[in-house]
Amino acid sequence: MNDSNSPKGDFLTGFAEYCTDPIKGETGKGISYEKAFRYLCEYLEINLYSFTKADLALIKSKEGELRSETSSLYSQFKDYLQKNRRASYLTKGHLKAAFPYFYEFCDKKIIKEAHIKDSNKAEIISKSEAIALIKNDGLNISGNITFSSRNSNSLVYWANPNISYIIKDWWIILNDFDTKTLYIFHVPAGSIKQNEISVRKDHPERIDIQIEYNNSQFIDIRSKLKFDNWFIKSINY
Repeated sequence: MNDSNSPKGDFLTGFAEYCTDPIKGETGKGISYEKAFRYLCEYLEINLYSFTKADLALIKSKEGELRSETSSLYSQFKDYLQKNRRASYLTKGHLKAAFPYFYEFCDKKIIKEAHIKDSNKAEIISKSEAIALIKNDGLNISGNITFSSRNSNSLVYWANPNISYIIKDWWIILNDFDTKTLYIFHVPAGSIKQNEISVRKDHPERIDIQIEYNNSQFIDIRSKLKFDNWFIKSINY
């Protein structure tokens, strides 16, 4: 994410304005709150282009630890932010102060988006639910797992896992909510070299994969890697 320009059309678009006091016009506060949550979602690998109630539940489950400066999650997130000189969004209290605004904002957005998804007869499934389905189907999936639902605004599956995933066994789950299908991939450790995969320019420690939707080879349009080489199976839900 570029600090000077927030992504257009994702779940957090408009959050800065929502946090702005209409009387005092404190736009700086709103911008800081939005950035704090963008960085948190990035750290938790939440796709802001397909934000669901499961993502909200994940954030709520982490709030207590993120408010406690002695928690391991607080320290890990702080270290993550410090790599890009963004720790102030946590240490100066922007994230803590933004939580109540974020929940109010989510209530309004999720109700609207759930209605849109229901009207399209699509189904929301969380990462944990998908993993449970896969395990029930007999696959021993564990460790480094990337879950991505098809982007509702473009025909790709988008994710930004840590670059360390390619040196370990890596599971990828792609969720097609139109056909209610999970596509499962297992990439053995070392199968992809670092120079073969694209990374984010602003976060070189994060892979930037955008797997083309409805492509039998599951081509990553960024690196041109064909993920069908590691396809295991598909499961309907």
